[in-house]
This record gives sequence, C-alpha cells and structure tokens, in this order.
Amino acid sequence: MTHRLAEAYKRWRHTRGYGVHSPFAYSVVKEVIRPGRRYAYYGYEDIDCALGRGEGVRARRMARTLLRLAAFLDTDRVFMPNSHDTTPYRTALRAACSRIHITSAMHEAESCDLICSTGEYIPLERLVCLLRQPGRTLALRDAPDGWAGILFDSIGEGLMFHGRKNVLIFSRPDMQKVSYSILI
Repeated sequence: MTHRLAEAYKRWRHTRGYGVHSPFAYSVVKEVIRPGRRYAYYGYEDIDCALGRGEGVRARRMARTLLRLAAFLDTDRVFMPNSHDTTPYRTALRAACSRIHITSAMHEAESCDLICSTGEYIPLERLVCLLRQPGRTLALRDAPDGWAGILFDSIGEGLMFHGRKNVLIFSRPDMQKVSYSILI
C-alpha cells in the first residue's frame, strides 16, 4: 500500500512539472501532457466531432494529448494502426498539421518520426528495433504489463513518461536517459 501511495505521489508531482529537471522533459510536461488552460487548439472541436457516442473523456483526453504532441514535435510522418477506433486520433494528427503523412503500413513505420500504437498491435520486438534508431517518438496506449521497462531499456539515450497503461518514449541522442512516472 505504501509503495502505491508513493508512486501515485510521484506521478502527481511529475505531471505538474515538479522534479522534472531536463528542459526538454519539462517542455513536454508543460506543453503536451498538462498544458493547463493557457493552450487551446482549434483541433479540439474537430476531435470532439470525431468522437463516437460510446467514446468518453479518456478518448478525448488521449486524442487532445496526441494533437499537442504532434504539434510539439512538428512531425511529418506518423505510423498509426488503421482501425475504426483511431478516428479521433487521426483527426488529432490532421489538426496538428494538414501536411502530415499518416501510414498504417507496417513496413513504412521505419521512416516515421512518431509511432502511435495500442496494446500489442506492434509486437514488442518490433518496437524495440524501431526505438533503437535515435530521433523516434513512441506513443503507446494500453501497453501490456512490463513493456514500459523493456522499451526504456532498449533506448540508448532519451526520455520516457509512463503512466499505469500509457507510455511516451523519446529516443534522442545526447540526452540523458531518464524515466518519469506521470499521469498520461
């Protein structure tokens, strides 16, 4: 019980930027994960329209986070699975940048800067190989148990934010390897 409480406190602190010492990591927290009310994106309304009736607050929050992430990274190429439940996330990417190329072809994932996936859609071994190339960012929703640690170990240098089920990894050269527990 004490360990879970300590972990929850750490997540709370890091989500607000406390204890996040890297300038890049702090920017990710303040501009992507928890921007506060000072940021409002025009794409929020598009996301709300793209959400189905059964999709709720969690899907809206995740899609808005993806919008802010894509805008923050100013990425050109994104890998995302092609399924009916990715519509709000695809809408978020298009709202971030109209020129963005979204692919669902697995063989094109190697040329993408941002890789978005859910659960075990992309096998763990494949994700490890993709993250070994510096400059990649992985946004993994509903990660299976134990994957966050294995993925973090696979990067040489970079940054990881991990929640209970979601993982955000930046594989970046010349960046201290650090992991933060956070509410994503």
